[in-house]
Amino acid sequence: ERFAWDGDSDNPKTLRWQSRETESDRTNFTAARVSAKGYPLTFRLYVDDLLKMTKTVDNKRPFRLPSGFTSRDWTVEVEGTAEIEAVFFADTMDELW
Repeated sequence: ERFAWDGDSDNPKTLRWQSRETESDRTNFTAARVSAKGYPLTFRLYVDDLLKMTKTVDNKRPFRLPSGFTSRDWTVEVEGTAEIEAVFFADTMDELW
């Protein structure tokens, strides 16, 4: 039996997930990585409630984040058609492997 939320596997619905605002020591993370069951997906970074970056993520490799500021308040939004497993932040690209 199918239910309305099962969707159509040939035309998956887009999902959007947004984190809570994360408070940290005043910092500027330099890299991020998104682990998902499929790609591409759209990654958005909000700092102090302002959109700082929008990026199409095509794979699980780490990517650089914008620089030139520090903040305590970070929010992430990820949008795509596959399950999103985790979003990671780090001070270096090497920390994400």
